[in-house]
Amino acid sequence: MRNFILFFGILILFSFNINANFVCGIVENSDDGMSGAWFNTRLFYENYSSNFLNCQVSPKENKYCCDADSIYPQNTWKVGKKVFARVYDFNTGYFADEVNVITTGRAYDIFPNLKLKKAIKVNDPVSRVIISKENNLSLNLSFSEPYNLIEIRDENSLLFNCDNCTFFNDSLNLSFGENKINVFAKKINNESFQEVINVALIEDFDFERSFDCGECKKKIRGAQNVTMSLALNLSNDVDGVLLKEYVPIEWSIMDAGFGIIKDFDSNYNLIEWNLSGKNFTFDYIVKSPDVGIFQQEFLFGTNLEYEILNEENILVYKVVPVSLPKFSFSSDSSEGSSGWGRPPAKKNESSKNQISPSHPLVIDLNDSFVKRLVIYPKTEMIVENFNLDSYFKENLIDGLIQIYSYDSSLIQDNFEKVGVEFKISKDFLLKNNFEKINLYTLDNGFSLANLSLYSEDDNNLYYRGFIEFKEGFAIAGVTNNSISEDLSNKVTGLSIFEEIDLKESFLFKFFIKIKNFFSEIKL
Repeated sequence: MRNFILFFGILILFSFNINANFVCGIVENSDDGMSGAWFNTRLFYENYSSNFLNCQVSPKENKYCCDADSIYPQNTWKVGKKVFARVYDFNTGYFADEVNVITTGRAYDIFPNLKLKKAIKVNDPVSRVIISKENNLSLNLSFSEPYNLIEIRDENSLLFNCDNCTFFNDSLNLSFGENKINVFAKKINNESFQEVINVALIEDFDFERSFDCGECKKKIRGAQNVTMSLALNLSNDVDGVLLKEYVPIEWSIMDAGFGIIKDFDSNYNLIEWNLSGKNFTFDYIVKSPDVGIFQQEFLFGTNLEYEILNEENILVYKVVPVSLPKFSFSSDSSEGSSGWGRPPAKKNESSKNQISPSHPLVIDLNDSFVKRLVIYPKTEMIVENFNLDSYFKENLIDGLIQIYSYDSSLIQDNFEKVGVEFKISKDFLLKNNFEKINLYTLDNGFSLANLSLYSEDDNNLYYRGFIEFKEGFAIAGVTNNSISEDLSNKVTGLSIFEEIDLKESFLFKFFIKIKNFFSEIKL
């Protein structure tokens, strides 16, 4: 019936000679991993670049599609006209060189692909903090054409300028403490990008770690609470930098004090404190692991941003400390390693996305059950390094199908909710005698979440639920026979992604015109 209405509506459109002259294309992700999703492409006619239409990129395959009639009313569409598309986003610093297509009069014309680029790339410094006896900053920048008119300024003066530069690699003489460097990259028509580099130069520091617990000396008994105390004194003031404490995964963090706990990798958890000033003390409470009869050594690490302040081995024993031969482990393992070596200072960046409350992070998954996630932030932000880990563990909850945890450094309080869409095959339900499916939020346990069935076909049932952004979620089956309603009667309409799928297609405009047409008839 729905297909008939759609077909009938399109016939009406053509019978009334309603034109829809669409231009469509794809925005490719940048080489540094920035997703093209939610960027605006600027569509304009030749010689009228300042009169453009913003056409938003869908997170579904990074496609965009807009009606060329809406670009510039005084310069109307016609066959054989050249239409241009480009990306210019000052806020994120990304752009895409313009491409063009000549209109054909077909339902839609396809642009060549746009490729996102970073106008100004900061290669060095990578750390917000530099600890050095010298007040020189090594600065390494690269610039993408055509933005090659370069100026580098501090808060008081011009430090460097160049009329045709693709890179800058030199040292700047700065003051100890906080410094703000402004980098401008322009092209001939004065369109520009700006990158702000905030860096703190620290001449010296003192750091001390101590711990307080029952029977604590140089070694710590297993399975007891320990208060770790960190004292840091800097030679110069800082403003808004992160102190990072790497805690071995075997230790339970009982209380982070004023710090924020984050997952780091399979060997370490992370506690972060935001620092302003130059003298700091922090306490946090951990529980030591319950080791066997032999003592074990655990490496704790402390960084100021990516600068290593301290690495310390702590011994844990069962009851009576047993002297063992000391094994030699490398303390300068390569970046990305973990365990006994140095805690990784920085993880490789896989992808980045600019998101907002109205433009959430959309993730399509190649998973047996979960097909899509949509993550809604409370404010505008750029997110990176988000992964979803799945696993199964028996005896956690009745009827458990799968558990999913967020492998991410995202702060939970910055996000409103998560939309989850997954499918369950009818054969799977029958085989396991499941009559109902439940969705749970993972947050130090399992909390039942609201779930609805939004679609069904011959082989599968399709579910949708919204949950809080916590540690993750779980899907479980119920073998209870007292189901009050038939599942097939609970279809609740469009999936949370159908509107996104629809808007990427030129048919979206057709649907809108059909709706408006029938509204006029009713009047």
